[in-house]
Amino acid sequence: MQGACKRRAAQGGVQPKRKCAPTLGVAAVAQAEQGGGFVNLYREAPQGDISLEQFERFAAARKRVLEGIDEAQAKGVRPSEMHAHVEKLLRQYMPEPRRLADVEEAWATDHVSHFILRLAYSRTAELRKWFVQQEEVLLRYRFNSADEQVRRGCMDGLQSIDEAEFSMFADELLAVFGWRDVGQDADKQQCFKDEAKPWTHIYKVPFEQVSDLVRHRKVLLRGGWAYMLSSDAASVVATSFRQRLSRALLICSDHYAENVQNQEDERLAGLLPTLTQRRVGLVYGCAEQLPLAELPAAMEASAPPCMRRSFAVLRAEHHMKHAGRLQLGLFFKGIGVSMEDALVFWRAEFMQGGKTAEQFEKQYTYNFKHQYGQTGSRINYSPYACGAVINASPDTSGQTGCPFRNCKVEALTGMLRQMKVGGDVVAKAVKMKQEQHYQLACSAVFEGLHGKELAVVAPHQYFAESRKHHKAKVVEEQQGDEVLADDFTQI
Repeated sequence: MQGACKRRAAQGGVQPKRKCAPTLGVAAVAQAEQGGGFVNLYREAPQGDISLEQFERFAAARKRVLEGIDEAQAKGVRPSEMHAHVEKLLRQYMPEPRRLADVEEAWATDHVSHFILRLAYSRTAELRKWFVQQEEVLLRYRFNSADEQVRRGCMDGLQSIDEAEFSMFADELLAVFGWRDVGQDADKQQCFKDEAKPWTHIYKVPFEQVSDLVRHRKVLLRGGWAYMLSSDAASVVATSFRQRLSRALLICSDHYAENVQNQEDERLAGLLPTLTQRRVGLVYGCAEQLPLAELPAAMEASAPPCMRRSFAVLRAEHHMKHAGRLQLGLFFKGIGVSMEDALVFWRAEFMQGGKTAEQFEKQYTYNFKHQYGQTGSRINYSPYACGAVINASPDTSGQTGCPFRNCKVEALTGMLRQMKVGGDVVAKAVKMKQEQHYQLACSAVFEGLHGKELAVVAPHQYFAESRKHHKAKVVEEQQGDEVLADDFTQI
């Protein structure tokens, strides 16, 4: 999105006279008429004005889709199941056009939302990596859902072959692809050699466009053409897209530092960072408030490792920087601590650290009220999800971030043992940390402590499920005591 567009958006721009133009693999109208799906390659930035409300709405819709993809990967959803999962996410949050009248609006939303998040996620290497990973999955879904015409529009020179051309190289093609799987069902292999019409699974493309496939000997080279399986076409497009998007994000990062942070309206400069921090998908709410008197014990029993570590740092140092206050403060909000109790808690901690009540009121009260949406723009901020905690800037102090990502093995092992996690679970979590499966490591810790599985997607979700488990256990023990008392009375 160009600087002028962003400035007008930041100033509350009105509905544009011309809609932001989509830049797609093939013509938008032609695709809608034929119902062949679409693949947006985002080769050009959108043009036109959008309002600040549209800016937030478009970004939130796409972020829900990308977060849903990330959660599915964290839960270990198989590639064969990912297609249906992404389809469900898009249908819920970014429905593709079903009629010609909806084409421009739906595709403009997709195009603009990508560039908004591209700008927001360009700020750090970790954010850029996360954004590229989720966008690549979305691109693969769209490519595999599209028809042949749309696929051709994504690759210059991509062509299908007919039965006559297949017959010319049949023996060689069978030698290269014979045992390759071309089926859609991951549980049942469908070999190329067994297909009734094998040529329908073959594309040809100029060989210089598929150097990776050539290097790995996954193509047949003849007359300057590389004959490839249709299942490899998605990988070719995705590889090109990933490389181009990674380069664009680096350029975008420089643009963000030069223009957004320093020159743009403060509302936009403040909004973009929060897009990468706020959880806009499902929020685990609390059915009841958590009394302040119960907070320390509840944190000890049910807080996930990240918030347990942050809480321990606060109790030891009686002070926190802004990022730490935001991460832990929103977690308190998510687990049921009221704003009034939160202010009492933070004031007491900071006064132990040397601040006076007057200093706390002047320097920090506004910040905590803002977290609860009671001041400023009155946005109802949600607690951080795991993605935001993991992607936070590395913090050696322990105030923010994910310990599975930031802590060394020795420190992490000591922390988990202090939480009374079993040795086999500690080893499993450490192994997952080393493989960079941070959410899966946290899920393993939850299972080790509670004896049941949970796909951890947010710290307050971990806390809520842990509290539910402990309360159910207390009820069960009370019922057991009542049975014993009845038996004793009968005796």
